[in-house]
Amino acid sequence: TQFLMPVIYTGLLRYGPPFEAWRMAFFVPGAAHILVGYCILFFGQDLPDGQYRECIKAGEMAKPNPWKIFIKGVGNYRTWCMVASYAFCFGVELTMNNIIAPYLFDQFNLNLEIAGALGSLFGLMNIFARSVGGMVSDLIADKYGMRGRLWALWVIQTLEGVLCIVLGLLYTSLPATLVVMIFFSLFVQMAEGASYAVVPYISKRSLGICAGFI
Repeated sequence: TQFLMPVIYTGLLRYGPPFEAWRMAFFVPGAAHILVGYCILFFGQDLPDGQYRECIKAGEMAKPNPWKIFIKGVGNYRTWCMVASYAFCFGVELTMNNIIAPYLFDQFNLNLEIAGALGSLFGLMNIFARSVGGMVSDLIADKYGMRGRLWALWVIQTLEGVLCIVLGLLYTSLPATLVVMIFFSLFVQMAEGASYAVVPYISKRSLGICAGFI
C-alpha cells in the first residue's frame, strides 16, 4: 500500500489537479475492498468442516445462542485487557502506516514515490514478523505455559516502545531512521502475533467475540 498508493496518485495527476487526484486514488483500494468482500461472501467457508448451516444440520455442531455468547465474551475482563494491549501494537501499526511516508517526505525532502517505497519497508515486515511473534510465544509456552506467553508479549511490546522512542530521536539521519524503523516494525508485528497466541485462551466458547473486539 505504501508503495502503490503514491504511484497511483502520481499517475492520476495526469487526469486532474492534486486535490482531485488523491480523491480518485481512493477509489482503487475501495473497489478492491468491495471485490474481495463479495468473493469472501460467496466463496468463503465458515469453518474448516464446512458452513455453519451444514454442520448444524448434520448434528456436528449445536445451534449457538448468539446473545449468551456475546455477553460472555464482552463480560470477560481478559478481553478488555487484550484490547488495550493490542492497541499498543496494531494501533501503532495503523498510525505508522498513516504517517511514515509523509514523515519521510517532509523530514528528509524526498519525492513522494521514494518516500512511499521506503515507507513500505515498515509494512513489509508483516510478511514474516507476525508469525515469528506467534512462534516465539509457542516456544516459550512449551516450557513456561501461559505465564510464558504473557511474559513474551510483555518483553516484545517493551522493546517495541523503546525502539519507538529511539526512532523519534533520529530525525536528522535518514539511514539511521530506516534501520530503526525496520527493527521497530519487526517488534510491532511480533507483538501482534504474540497477542493472538494469547487470544484463543481467553474464552473457548466466545472466541469469535473476543477476537473480534481485540
